[in-house]
Amino acid sequence: ASPIIRMVVVLVTETGLRQHREALSLEWEDVDLFNDVIYVKNSKTPAGRRFVPISDFCKVELERWARYYGPTVSAYVFPNPRDLSRPLGGFEKTWRSTLKAAEIPYFPPYNLRHTFATRLNAAGVTDLTITQLMGHSTPSILQTYAKAIDEVRRDAVRRLEEFRQSQSEPKVGPREPAFETQRVN
Repeated sequence: ASPIIRMVVVLVTETGLRQHREALSLEWEDVDLFNDVIYVKNSKTPAGRRFVPISDFCKVELERWARYYGPTVSAYVFPNPRDLSRPLGGFEKTWRSTLKAAEIPYFPPYNLRHTFATRLNAAGVTDLTITQLMGHSTPSILQTYAKAIDEVRRDAVRRLEEFRQSQSEPKVGPREPAFETQRVN
């Protein structure tokens, strides 16, 4: 993937920022790498104006990105290459070609935000916390975002099977048959 696609993917899947209004318009002054937080000031709702803690992985990637496109180059984390005084407007064409080159069926980049919510949900984070991190005012929106991932479902079935086996295995001695059949002469 191109460096910009990589950085957008990392940022959105690690923070849940909305692609256009929050991620692409993000300014370096709102990225606090000392305190490991991003301040979201430009959002579509009042609940969207928030601070989002960043993971160690996201921090390392942002530090690496800053070496090339840091505040000395542009005020924006994702500057428009034709006019560094403006944010990048979009990356749809690059996104499509990246997916095609990787032989991944097309999906909208907005789904990366769904990935963030799904991973938090799978990790056991409360609905209220996920809602706040994503900049929503009510947890009901999570039905749209947090879908059980296949691994979690498989693990749930695996645990059920392990539980069933632990309940049916003999504790001591050979297992007695549940019933005996009688021979009819």
